Amino acid sequence: MHICRLQDPPKLILLDVQLPHVSGLEVLYCLRADPHTQAIPVLLFLEEPEEHTMLLSPDLAADGNLTKPLDMGQFSAA
Repeated sequence: MHICRLQDPPKLILLDVQLPHVSGLEVLYCLRADPHTQAIPVLLFLEEPEEHTMLLSPDLAADGNLTKPLDMGQFSAA
């Protein structure tokens, strides 16, 4: 998978695990493997957090997860 190189990379990536044509976990793997994106925090959108987080190895771990449907109360100012 090719990750575009942006002049100004995002400060945070919100990633849905259930994408139409590729697994969000595959995208996360590519983000973590690329030196240009590996330090960007990633939050996963999950339907069942327990199932998906068990599949992640420590080097592939996301920085957090949000459960669908999204409750806006899950967001807070840092």
